[in-house]
Amino acid sequence: MKYLFKVQMTCEGCSKAIGRVLTRLGVDKLEISLPNQSVLVVTDKAYDTVLNTIKKTGKTVHSGTTLED
Repeated sequence: MKYLFKVQMTCEGCSKAIGRVLTRLGVDKLEISLPNQSVLVVTDKAYDTVLNTIKKTGKTVHSGTTLED
């Protein structure tokens, strides 16, 4: 599955924290854009699992969408 999340990130440290937790989760692909405040994830994990993992960093998730492959 491919998910796109809009996440409030104020600095590179924020984006790195999200990258660390998602890498530990075992996602297949990860693209984080600080300027666009977006996180693109390709994984076999459930949407809620990925969402809750991002939220564990303390960042605000404004929206999340499942994208077609």
